[in-house]
Amino acid sequence: MTKKKSAVAKIPEYRFLVSKFIDERTQKEKILFTLETTRVFRSFRYNILVKEKSAPAAFVFVIDGLTMSSLSIPETGPAFFLKEVFMLKGEYDFTVINLNKDKAHFKLKFTPKNIKIVKAPENSFIELFLE
Repeated sequence: MTKKKSAVAKIPEYRFLVSKFIDERTQKEKILFTLETTRVFRSFRYNILVKEKSAPAAFVFVIDGLTMSSLSIPETGPAFFLKEVFMLKGEYDFTVINLNKDKAHFKLKFTPKNIKIVKAPENSFIELFLE
């Protein structure tokens, strides 16, 4: 007798948001990468500890745990990590590695007008959003 695996959809642990913005100080366009948990913390806001590795046309974000925000004021919300970079041009590979060493790979194309998903992440622990 064989057992069937249940077809329960996994809920992603993290959201990876990519957005463009104008830096108020320099008046130059930048890209903001936001990695946040899908879990909302009720007592305190946490920061996601991330080790960054970069190479030409590639970004690697290794999640290394959570730490409390420097503000000790109670606040609700997801844990997060922010990374600002100057405007990118062309295609870039991204890898996000979670605490279990699972990897999510995706590729984005940056043009002056927009950001496009070339290859979406195939791993279910992360959701990708473009703004």
